[in-house]
This record gives sequence, C-alpha cells and structure tokens, in this order.
Amino acid sequence: MNEMNELQIIFYTSQDYHDSKKQHRKREPNMFVSFRKEKMKKRPANVPIADYIKDVSRIWKGMSELEKSDWQRKYLNNREKRKLTDL
Repeated sequence: MNEMNELQIIFYTSQDYHDSKKQHRKREPNMFVSFRKEKMKKRPANVPIADYIKDVSRIWKGMSELEKSDWQRKYLNNREKRKLTDL
C-alpha cells in the first residue's frame, strides 16, 4: 500500500524546457491573421495600432464570403505547402 502513495518528483532543467519548445511546430496563420498582416503593412504611422486593428476587423466582418474566399485559398495553399515540407 505504501508503494501506491509514493510521490515522484521529476526535475526539468531549463535546457530541457527550451528543447521541447523548439520541437513545437507553430500553426499556420488563419485567414483573418493573414488579412490583418497584409493590411498592417499599409497602416498610416499616425494611427494607433489598436485602432487600426479594430478597423481592419470591421472590414473583415463586412466582407462577403466571396471576398474572403481568396484569403481562404491562400490559407489552404500555405497549409498544403507546409504539410509537404514537413514530410
């Protein structure tokens, strides 16, 4: 019965933590993130980032599915390319 109550402590070094982080693959940016990144390149310097992102978000929400389909196509192409390079 004592064997079941044992507490095991495992120590990880800082290096172990960083090595595990390097192995993690980042997700591809979704359609909106790609859209926002493209729009941020055209942001006027005098407009605060938070305000500009809100405006970009409003534009995105107002877009039709047809307008968003171009961004979806780009997203799917990038995702497929990434899958091929990970093989």
